[in-house]
Amino acid sequence: EVQVAEIERLANHAQVVLVGCKSELASQRRVPREEAEKLAQSRHLDYFESSAKEGYQVSEAFEALIYSVMSDIAPDSIAQMVITIAGVSSEVGVAVSCLSLAGVELASFLLDDDMRIYVLLTKLAGILGKPRCKLRLVLQSGAVVSREQFETRVADLLDITTA
Repeated sequence: EVQVAEIERLANHAQVVLVGCKSELASQRRVPREEAEKLAQSRHLDYFESSAKEGYQVSEAFEALIYSVMSDIAPDSIAQMVITIAGVSSEVGVAVSCLSLAGVELASFLLDDDMRIYVLLTKLAGILGKPRCKLRLVLQSGAVVSREQFETRVADLLDITTA
């Protein structure tokens, strides 16, 4: 956490990916995986556990960093999966539907009352098997969901009243 704070202090707007190295040495681990994941989530960072020795998730970590940088400097130059999100409130809760540009439903699920955009994006990345950095959320209005909105409740962004 100290190193991430130092990066943020020294390099305003730096693109950061959190990487746990030497995953093959799990018995000698100094930081629990849950703690690293919690830090990554609190800072809106992609998190990877990697092993250069075994060739595990090394290129994925660099790809995530490259996509993050390119998203800032030339957002139209990289391929991303654009997902339209829409929601509806019912007696059982708020259901969100995630559609491809072609209108194909990619995922649909009930939201937790306090679910944030960042959590929704992370959940979608897991469902679709894509890095979070390659996904771009768009509202039905056509507005693109920005990083600044990651802490916003999904229901608030979709302007849906929850019970």
